[in-house]
Amino acid sequence: PAPASSMGRADEHAPLLTRGRGSRLDNRLALWGDNSNVKRAGFIATLALLGLVALVVGRTSHVNQVNSLNLRLESAEKLARRNNAYRDARCSVSWIVHTGALSGGAALEETVRDLQRIAGVAANKEWMPDGTTRIKYGVPQFLQVPSLPKDFDFATEVPGGDGSFDARLSRTIREPLLRAIDAGHRGAYTVSHGVDAPGLLTMETFVTNLRKNLDDRRCDLVVVAAVRDPAAHRVGEWIHAHASDPDLFIDRELTAVLRKTPGFPVGEGAVLFPQTRALLFAGELASADARDALRERLSAGDKTTGAPENPALAGVGAKEALEAFQFVDGVVAEVERRAANDSPHATLAGVLAAKDSLKTRFDLAKSLLAKVTQRFVNAFDVVLVAKSDEHEGSRRLAEKLDWRAEALRDPSTDESVALARSIAKNASPDFADGGTVTDRYRRWDLSGLPFETRRAVARWGELDGALFLVAEAQRERLKTVEDANRLGAATYPTGAASEETIAAREAATRRASPVELCGDAKRRGVTDAAELVRLSFEKEGGSTPNLRARVRDEKGCLDGALRFLREADATPVPAEVVRAERGGSYHAAASVAMEASTRPGSPREEAYPIALKNRGVKAR
Repeated sequence: PAPASSMGRADEHAPLLTRGRGSRLDNRLALWGDNSNVKRAGFIATLALLGLVALVVGRTSHVNQVNSLNLRLESAEKLARRNNAYRDARCSVSWIVHTGALSGGAALEETVRDLQRIAGVAANKEWMPDGTTRIKYGVPQFLQVPSLPKDFDFATEVPGGDGSFDARLSRTIREPLLRAIDAGHRGAYTVSHGVDAPGLLTMETFVTNLRKNLDDRRCDLVVVAAVRDPAAHRVGEWIHAHASDPDLFIDRELTAVLRKTPGFPVGEGAVLFPQTRALLFAGELASADARDALRERLSAGDKTTGAPENPALAGVGAKEALEAFQFVDGVVAEVERRAANDSPHATLAGVLAAKDSLKTRFDLAKSLLAKVTQRFVNAFDVVLVAKSDEHEGSRRLAEKLDWRAEALRDPSTDESVALARSIAKNASPDFADGGTVTDRYRRWDLSGLPFETRRAVARWGELDGALFLVAEAQRERLKTVEDANRLGAATYPTGAASEETIAAREAATRRASPVELCGDAKRRGVTDAAELVRLSFEKEGGSTPNLRARVRDEKGCLDGALRFLREADATPVPAEVVRAERGGSYHAAASVAMEASTRPGSPREEAYPIALKNRGVKAR
């Protein structure tokens, strides 16, 4: 009985496994008793758990991505609003006056337009909520002053024509600007004033009224002009006139120049003070017909003649400046006549020395032109930019109008790098300011010019040299005061101001700061600079590099440089040089100087009097 009982217990679960009878719990327990089934069930459970975790993580990641995208979109929208507010708060019109084809005005104009885009203040540029930018093509961000009327008729309505010149100015400049600003398109605009247009002095009333219209809209009008070292400018003119000569070669002493043009700097239609006359009169002195029409137009408003009030929009001193330029042009015509005929006194100094009263009148004309230019520069707070220093000039304009000025002070920022590339792209080097040539004529230093040639060129561009020194003084004053924030920029320590506070400051309307000059130079900078050039000519022979060094040493203070020259002893000019300048053939004297300068052992500055003494050359 015992074995039978034992066998019954051993087969007790067999019917349950084979025929499915019994409780489900017993079946499951039996399955879990198998080792391979346990492993399979554990693997399935693990997969299910991992799937559940992946589902939860994926859902969370998706939510985070959506939130991050929303934040980025919100940040882009916020940045777009901030950039647009920055642009709108800096409403301005940069009126760029070209002072001649070789003065760098075209390159400066392109750089200013690039600077507006780099700084994000261009009126036709808009930031979009998605982070991109677009150009608003309906906004006239660049405007052009109309050219001189072909018939020089400024004041009368021409049947079938486009009306008076005042009406043309309103239609092409004032109306588009004010309409765009009133429509909410604030920011930086550019007006190009070319050399074929009427002078800014003869349309000063229009520009003054436009500035009032802009001021009512809390916008600024800034006049900008490029100027160039007069010696480099005159030599550049000569090279441009002879550019088609295949055999042209420019050596250090300008031998070819002096041989081809005996009366240099007279010749090739050159005029005295070309950049000053372009700044004031643009193309209105370019031809006899234009001068005659301008004289008639300015005389129409002369109350002493009983004529009606001047409708020509001219500013104060325009008529007197025209008469002064006509007088100095008459002197130059006499010099050219004498040089062409190989007559005595065939230089500017010689013609002036031939008659004392002529020199007195010439000096009075220069003084008058300096005063008219001074009033003009003060009236419009003109920013003068030297062609040789366009980068600093662009930074001065950015400081004046608060165009990312803080970023441009650091040469490593993206804005500074972009500005440097823009200047390199727009540059048109021929004879660079400061006395170097950078084109196919190799690289030379204008200090290699014969002493008497430098004196003649310095006298030829005397007023242009004054404008060049004022540009240098403005540059030095910026370097001296740029650490002090003249524009009211934020003075908060790093991290002390909230982003909202900084954004509010950037969105606050900004107004242009005045051009920084030292002491009374703001009131009489051009006249002081003209006196500085005159004293330098009398005491040093007229050297632009020396004058620039003195202005730099005085931190842009012209009165300090003036005091120095007034107290300094004059360097005596050899009598032979003076006689050659005043009474002899300039070409013969210069040729002797060049030949003597090639003799070994002879100092170049003394070569000229030595040659005259040894060769017995007499002034003719």
